[in-house]
Amino acid sequence: AAACCAPLELVAAATSAGEVELFSTRDGSPRGCWAPPEVGSARSVAFVRGEEEGWSVVVGGADGSIHRRWLREAQAAGGEAAGGAASVAAGFDEAREEEQFFPSH
Repeated sequence: AAACCAPLELVAAATSAGEVELFSTRDGSPRGCWAPPEVGSARSVAFVRGEEEGWSVVVGGADGSIHRRWLREAQAAGGEAAGGAASVAAGFDEAREEEQFFPSH
């Protein structure tokens, strides 16, 4: 499964190994890899934007679990706060913990 997020210039690819890999749509460079615990193969992936929380990647696993990992956004030119259409995700946010949704699907 794959998802594209034009505002962040990212593609997320869910792999049969259960990982989610991020790539830049500008140059194809890798932006991060995440292995949610115990999902089996990743069956679905999506970019989600919260009104105040920012962007995240959500993945559904073959085991029925649903996990979210937050993205770290780069600052827009001029030092403005990130979050608008001009911002570009820099990868997964290591400072924010992964979340699992319950009940599973």
